[in-house]
Amino acid sequence: MRTKTLLIAAAALAAGILVSSAQTYSQNVVGYYNVPIPAGTFYIVGNQFNVGVSNGLNELFAGGLMSDVNGATNTAVYIWLPGQVFAGPYQYFSAADAAADQSGSTYANGAGFYDGAGNYITTIIPPGGGVFVQNLALGTITPTVVGSVAQGTNVISMIGAASIGALNLLSSPIPVSTNVANGPITYVGTSDVNGVYNDQIYMWNPLTAVFSSYQYFNAADAAADQSGSTYANGAGFYDGAGAYQTTTVSPTVGTGFFMLHYGPGGNGASETWTNIFTVQ
Repeated sequence: MRTKTLLIAAAALAAGILVSSAQTYSQNVVGYYNVPIPAGTFYIVGNQFNVGVSNGLNELFAGGLMSDVNGATNTAVYIWLPGQVFAGPYQYFSAADAAADQSGSTYANGAGFYDGAGNYITTIIPPGGGVFVQNLALGTITPTVVGSVAQGTNVISMIGAASIGALNLLSSPIPVSTNVANGPITYVGTSDVNGVYNDQIYMWNPLTAVFSSYQYFNAADAAADQSGSTYANGAGFYDGAGAYQTTTVSPTVGTGFFMLHYGPGGNGASETWTNIFTVQ
């Protein structure tokens, strides 16, 4: 799939409808984004809005999912848990398909995601979070997320664990595509001049099903490691050869990433990532 990365400045959020070849956006205080998912692939879909009443899983998608009364091609999601495991798969059923499957209290809540026993899933996916979505259909599906831009101070919780780090499934809490370490996303991670407990971002390629990882260095540690053109761009994410990353760590609107987090000074403590954003 051909993807065009779209940089959206803060002022552009009030500018109306912006279109790229891969995704369609309506960026304002209230807006939407579409995330095309080819057949047979997994995507990390991020929640970059306040959606519905509670940001529950069954409020996240406004349409574009596949339902099959027999459960063969239903869109499935996997939710990443703090225990470092996936929960799921949870399958999507339309209201009609859920009603056809209803037996007592199972599949009894209408359209939404259900576990294998027919229980309705209400897990919260906050702005700055995300889910793994599996497209089991024969063609591309295009889930749509509709909501309001999370303005002001957005606080995303991250778990940390000493020595081995801890993986967090994250997304930008606002619908922009830019370097994760730059404004307006501005992720500030744990850094170590020796590269022992630096936070690492894992970017998912859905077409190859491979993660690429890059280490975070703050400005002081990058400067201490600088040798010629290596580690020469200040705070941000670098590959193993010291090359600064920009587009490689710029997830497209509506998509997410994993972050391996070590906690302040590598102490393994949980921490919050604070993002401050206001539509101008």
